[in-house]
Amino acid sequence: MNEEEKERLLVGLDLLDQIIEKEQKSDDLNKTQKLNHRASECVGESWTVFHLKVVRELIADSVK
Repeated sequence: MNEEEKERLLVGLDLLDQIIEKEQKSDDLNKTQKLNHRASECVGESWTVFHLKVVRELIADSVK
């Protein structure tokens, strides 16, 4: 992998970090709203957050 490809992947990782952060905030808000009604759904990460983190890890591993 050349330096330009590596730099593009690093920019992609930064963007993915921002998406994950936004989705985590949305997930936390959703959990807060459900806490009184469906507390069992407030455990763990959402499907989206989990899969975004997996994609991020796969990309990060390829940059190393």
